[in-house]
Amino acid sequence: MKQSYSFIYFFLVFVHSLSAQINSLPDFGSPADAIMTVSQEERLGRSVFAQILNSGSINENPIVDEYINSLGKNMGVYAQDGEFNFRFFVIDNDEVNAFALPGGYIGIHSALIRLTEEENELAGVVAHEIAHVTQRHISRTYLAQQENTIFALATMLAGAILASASNSSDAAAGAMMAGTAAMQQGQINFTRAMETDADRVGVQILYKSGFNPLGMPTMFEKLSRISSANRSIIPEFLQTHPVNVNRIAETRSRANEMRGDYAESTENYLIVRAILEFESFELPDEARSYFESNLRMSGNNQKDLYGIILSLLALNEPDLANLYLSDLVSMSSNLIAITDLQARVMSENGQTDEAIALLANNLSLSPRNKTLTLQLAELYIKKSKPELAHDILLDLFNIEMPTPNNIRTLANYAYQMGSSSLSRYYLAEYAISTGQLLNAKIQLESVLEEEDLDISDRDKYQARLDQVIEALGQS
Repeated sequence: MKQSYSFIYFFLVFVHSLSAQINSLPDFGSPADAIMTVSQEERLGRSVFAQILNSGSINENPIVDEYINSLGKNMGVYAQDGEFNFRFFVIDNDEVNAFALPGGYIGIHSALIRLTEEENELAGVVAHEIAHVTQRHISRTYLAQQENTIFALATMLAGAILASASNSSDAAAGAMMAGTAAMQQGQINFTRAMETDADRVGVQILYKSGFNPLGMPTMFEKLSRISSANRSIIPEFLQTHPVNVNRIAETRSRANEMRGDYAESTENYLIVRAILEFESFELPDEARSYFESNLRMSGNNQKDLYGIILSLLALNEPDLANLYLSDLVSMSSNLIAITDLQARVMSENGQTDEAIALLANNLSLSPRNKTLTLQLAELYIKKSKPELAHDILLDLFNIEMPTPNNIRTLANYAYQMGSSSLSRYYLAEYAISTGQLLNAKIQLESVLEEEDLDISDRDKYQARLDQVIEALGQS
């Protein structure tokens, strides 16, 4: 309940400040800059992204996160001159959709990735969203529909309030996501000219990035077939990005003009699809049946081998998982995702020391890799070595911003180390990261009551408490 009200407060303040900016910004230069500069777009996008992250909707699997950011940022290089600092993320959602927030924050629903069959199809959607950002379509639409923008925010607030009244955290999260989507694109309907512009620029991005530009019209056709087969199911992507026959034909015509040698789908793409397909099943037995059926029809392939190994580990059948792993390793290059899976299978087969050695060796080659570090920390915990687990995570998060869940993990490890004060400090940081400032104040005050605190730690905790009190006063 408190989280949803902090969300409501954030957007009440935002509506007020946005209205003020609309009335006060000078009217010169780019029409998009008149309503929102690139810097303002980034701040707005970052704020909305933080709310989505705190809702627990973003897929935090490090393999998935690393892949989608590598894919998107590599493509973004060919789309701009460094004006935008892109951040890509996958949302666990069964609605087929993708969207762009102001400032270069781009979300892809897991259902859309599962729908793709080739990497160039996914890249086509990503390129299209990148184009919306670089062409400043979002700011231009804010400029053209200022009243509708405020209405969209008001609708979102109403949804959050109603969800809060229902005492359902799921309903609150759902209302927030629905409201956020309304602000993003539901109430900001891109014009036909903007969609054509995003198609044109997106196809060029695909081509320059080494992807077959036909991936974009192919994906559009696939989405259209879904809605044609069942009129009651219109992919959310098509609701915010209407596609017609002429648009598909124009995109295909542009793509056909670009000739080149295009790479096959990468191994990392196939593994991410396997992970998302596995996670889409409620029961590991169902996932196992799905991947086994695919293997019978298609023979050994990396996606389904990876998926069935995940299923067998979830079913506590590591011996059988090891048999499939041999086939997977023989047909794969030395990928971090494969090393991670090898370590998991080893550990489940009672070879935890060997798994730790494997991860440590690979981390010497790829220092502070998030996937390997998180896995190694879990194995240290399994070996009752919380100090080592804590230290390697802290080292990682000194260079990479932790998610709220990462901070909560640090709190758990500190507790297992026997350091209650450090654990409560992390819990305070977790509360801050999720907007629960009052809870953070209580945690920090509790820590400072301990008499045996180190002087430097006491000063650090007091300084953090002062910051929280100041923020509470401003709110």
